[in-house]
Amino acid sequence: MRGLPFYVKREAFARADTRQRVAYILSAVLVITMLCVIFRFSAADATHSSHLSEGVCIRLVRELNSVFPEQFPKEKLVKVAEAIEYPIRKCAHFTEYAVLGITVNLYLWMCYRMEMLLSRKKKAKDIQRTEEKLQKTVKQKAVVQENVLPEIRNIKEKVTAQESATQETEIARQTVENTEQKMELSIWNFIIRAEIFCALYACSDEFHQYFVPGRSCKFFDVCVDSTGTFFGALLFWGIFHLREQKRERKRQEISKKSKS
Repeated sequence: MRGLPFYVKREAFARADTRQRVAYILSAVLVITMLCVIFRFSAADATHSSHLSEGVCIRLVRELNSVFPEQFPKEKLVKVAEAIEYPIRKCAHFTEYAVLGITVNLYLWMCYRMEMLLSRKKKAKDIQRTEEKLQKTVKQKAVVQENVLPEIRNIKEKVTAQESATQETEIARQTVENTEQKMELSIWNFIIRAEIFCALYACSDEFHQYFVPGRSCKFFDVCVDSTGTFFGALLFWGIFHLREQKRERKRQEISKKSKS
């Protein structure tokens, strides 16, 4: 997971445009907001948490009961609500951490994107400097040839000097492209880092619940939370991949129209 930053450096943030800065700040705010929301729910005691989940289950059962023509008695509705309370609570845990996984992956992507833009700007400057140095060396060689060996100077030597300069410039560009390809990370680097972060937070959340009256610390809840994070990460990168495919199709259509 080398090359994947967990925060944006000051230099990258300063050189980024306003749109990128706002997107980065919003992604960080979303992560912090989700962490606070999860902590708020876990900090509630058993009585408040049970009342909240029971209210949600009863409302859900009532809405489903209104769909059927035959109305079930209240006692049966209460029993059904009690039966689905546990899976509803786990689905709530799953959903919370799925949203957290989406926000964390978005934040990591923004960090990586801003760092990549900074590195590309630096590499472009390096290429420009190398080109300027090569041009200076070519001029110096031409001056030396004119002053020292004026009788053997000819057009072929100038052409070979220019060709060598272009070859060196092309080599510099290829090295930059190779370094950029090495820096390009797989989606799994983002998913694994987000999964580790959210799993650690889930462990701390369960440890915190151990000290809340009426609440307990369960390893199964950590597994549910981690699964939700993984699902959210897959959902985020699936949407991201579809969006990139759509952009690529538009680019191809524009290029075809311009050629025609």
